[in-house]
Amino acid sequence: MKRDYLNSGGKKGAFIVSSNLSAGFNGTFPMDLPIVCQAYDSLGSVGILNSVATVNSNDDIGITGDIPGLCPSEYMICVTNTDRYDRKVTESGYNQTHVDLGACGESIPMVGISGLITEESGTSFASPHVAGLISLLYQFCSKINILNKTDPALAAKAMKEIVLSCGDELSTLKNITATGKRINALTALQYLNNYCSDSTIKLDILLILNNLTTGNILIKFNPSQFGTYHLQLYDNLGRILDDWDINFVPDNYNTFQTDISAYAPGVYHLRVDGKGQKWVKSLIKI
Repeated sequence: MKRDYLNSGGKKGAFIVSSNLSAGFNGTFPMDLPIVCQAYDSLGSVGILNSVATVNSNDDIGITGDIPGLCPSEYMICVTNTDRYDRKVTESGYNQTHVDLGACGESIPMVGISGLITEESGTSFASPHVAGLISLLYQFCSKINILNKTDPALAAKAMKEIVLSCGDELSTLKNITATGKRINALTALQYLNNYCSDSTIKLDILLILNNLTTGNILIKFNPSQFGTYHLQLYDNLGRILDDWDINFVPDNYNTFQTDISAYAPGVYHLRVDGKGQKWVKSLIKI
């Protein structure tokens, strides 16, 4: 349906941006079901980002197996279960590489067939929160909608970066999930709003506004892709004095500052690496 939508300019099919799968095959690996993993790559190629629930057992899925949780697709977010107290639910899967983050799936109100409200728990109720968040984010930004129609695969990757980077860090998810985070819808909306509402005229990708300074330096960076970029401050001898990893949004000047007042007067250089590119600007400490 999404392919029909894209090929017909919206006259056929449907504008689908996310999917959820609250099911899976425990004890299996990508080599056992390669067609499942290929399906997620196919969905991503047309701009669909997919949320999947991991197992409902306290197992490292990298050892015990889980499909689609172990699929290496860039267009998939594997979700474990957290409770209302921001703790990982014991009976939920984990893996530092393949389980991306958590979402609350414990004691979730549900309307049953009889119409009565009951509470249900499990990763199957955590994962839909992520799929719903993806769809919600597309409601508020024409820029990302246009990107999904012109470069759908890139849009899906960009949305994944937003969801993963905008979560809240939880101690019970640290070192057992890829991000150590639980989703945060408000933070993701604010992050996306900065990208969507910006109308800054593009200038240099990397700017140092006060490159003659006694202390604070103000840096602006305007990358072309979402993601994490590595920054290094080094001297003329090539010695690295400071470094950071920062998430940046494209088409929106990301401003931050750092203090170099403790360093000796001289020439310094700021280098930014990411997405296979690098930028360097120089400054003078007086």
